[in-house]
Amino acid sequence: MRKPQKLKTVVTITLLSTLLLFGATKLIPQVKADQGNAKVYILHLSGVCASWVDNPYHVIEGAIEACTPVGKHGNMPRAHPKYGETPPFYDVSYQVIYGWSTYVDVILNKVGVIVLNTHGQILPVPSGYNRTEWVDEIAEAMLMRRLTWTHMAGYPFYYVWFEGNTEKSEWGMDGFKTLMGHIGLGNVELWPPQSGLKVTVTGQASQNLFSDGSGWHKLHDYAYSVDLTRPLKKSDFEDYVVLPLYRRAEGTEVYWEGAVIAFAKPGARVDPEGTKGFGSFVHLGTNQTYNASYPDIATDKDYSRGYVVTAAAIWAETLGFEPRNTVVTCLA
Repeated sequence: MRKPQKLKTVVTITLLSTLLLFGATKLIPQVKADQGNAKVYILHLSGVCASWVDNPYHVIEGAIEACTPVGKHGNMPRAHPKYGETPPFYDVSYQVIYGWSTYVDVILNKVGVIVLNTHGQILPVPSGYNRTEWVDEIAEAMLMRRLTWTHMAGYPFYYVWFEGNTEKSEWGMDGFKTLMGHIGLGNVELWPPQSGLKVTVTGQASQNLFSDGSGWHKLHDYAYSVDLTRPLKKSDFEDYVVLPLYRRAEGTEVYWEGAVIAFAKPGARVDPEGTKGFGSFVHLGTNQTYNASYPDIATDKDYSRGYVVTAAAIWAETLGFEPRNTVVTCLA
């Protein structure tokens, strides 16, 4: 039997920071990463298959590459605050999760961490929970303990894999709707306007996730452009986007094949002392990636997607959703 959920409380915060989103000022709580500490958990549960992922080990390799960029700043992302500011450094570490108990502990107890799901469209659900209950636990961690969930392939939560099972079961679009319902977006769907479209990296993503030999420097080689397959619509997420990764306009609608989404309603109130604020949802729905110099030649999509989404998640956690003069934060 699963233990009853604890009563959730909402406490008014004393300090809000503002972000300018598409010409309208939105109030979002100011959240900063713990000084000198960041943890990326790479979810790769033993015995659980993947969907829209050919080689999960390549996803892991790409994620580790993003966690350990090289250059004169070591593992400090380009978006990091200048020297002398708080926090003075940001030490990214990582751990690959193979066991269910560790997975449960991360979701239920950790604060300010990043979870990368290498299983693609499959959501692993541990014993003692049904699929909705487990998504509710993930959402609570994202809303109250600044957990970032990172999705790197296809439709999020389209399938579930229950602990102890030997195959996945279909949930369809309702899986992602269940998660997004926690921030008022329970009716979103992720479909492209037509098949065969390609989209290139945004200027904002290139500026913040790419640098010449210092920090992240392989974005253009690995995933400068991607196929438009499972995009977020701007009309659904424009009040939530923190960093658009891949953008394409079709008619009157703008589609983001990848983006960092603030997992909180604009103006949401949280207790920064007790709950550490809200996290983010990092999305990349594509099934193929391409090089900047050779746009018709596919790159290793698993490695590339692992690299891009991990870098984007670290960028968001480092920045704490706080605008800085050197970073373009929220533009269409």
